[in-house]
Amino acid sequence: MAVHLAGRRWTRDQAVALVIEAVVVVLVVLLMVRLVPAWLTDATGLDPVERDEARGRVRTGLLALLAGAIAAIGAIYTARTYSLNRRTADERHALDQAGQITERFTRAVDQLGHEAEAVRIGGIYALGHIARDSSRDRATIVDVLSAYVRLHATEPHGPVKQDVQAAVLVLGLHPHDEAPGAISAVLMGVNLREARLRDVHLEGARLRGAILEGAILERAWLTGADLNGARLHDAKLRDVHLEGAKLAHAYIHRVDLGGAHMEDANLWGAELVDTDLCGACLSRVAFRDDVDLQTVTWDQFTVWPEHFEPQAHGARPPLTSELT
Repeated sequence: MAVHLAGRRWTRDQAVALVIEAVVVVLVVLLMVRLVPAWLTDATGLDPVERDEARGRVRTGLLALLAGAIAAIGAIYTARTYSLNRRTADERHALDQAGQITERFTRAVDQLGHEAEAVRIGGIYALGHIARDSSRDRATIVDVLSAYVRLHATEPHGPVKQDVQAAVLVLGLHPHDEAPGAISAVLMGVNLREARLRDVHLEGARLRGAILEGAILERAWLTGADLNGARLHDAKLRDVHLEGAKLAHAYIHRVDLGGAHMEDANLWGAELVDTDLCGACLSRVAFRDDVDLQTVTWDQFTVWPEHFEPQAHGARPPLTSELT
């Protein structure tokens, strides 16, 4: 049952509660006006006029106190109502945003299956924007784009496809509110031949057996990445970050690693052929005892592991280079 009061629709329980509250307020006011002043006033030795004046002063004080209490209760109620309304508005806003992101995500994923490459690339970059806007969806988007690359980069011959390169570039965008490598791409065995991937953030990426021939990865962040068995022929990795990376049995032929940061990297069994290591830091790098450095180029700024003698492994004398 509903009751209409002052243009508002109330339930029966709400109407009863309102009536009870009104009765309580009336009783309190009556007590303050009629009974309490008489109880609190010491009328000893006062004539009737003086007694009424004394009770009037007490009544005035009590009414002032009541008014203050009502004002305080009203302020508390207003603040609580505002807080609840604000929280409700925030919750509605969050739900609206979540709904919009879900809609954007669904639409972008649908685009990944389109037959036109341009539409697929649009979906890839749309996922990148979602990952930037929604931290909770980043891991899912990294999984989706990693799976896309693995699915579309299986052909071992020919250069990287444009949509695949776009997906790796999006995977390599580093959100400012996220620790590097917190979410790692899984790209084992993919063909990234001749990909242009300067400055990408692929910390901790799993690129075991990946084809990176002719790829440009200058200033890329591959810290802690798994590149075991990767094919890096003719790749450009100048100033790349490979700290702690795994490059065991990698094919590093004619690779420019000038100025590379390779501290603590594992090059156990890697083939270093015609590789430029000028200015590279190889501190604490793990080499196999029989590593062949006959065709490696290095200079006085190259940092080798402590107690490691490159010329004992066939390396030619260092070049004399100038810092640039």
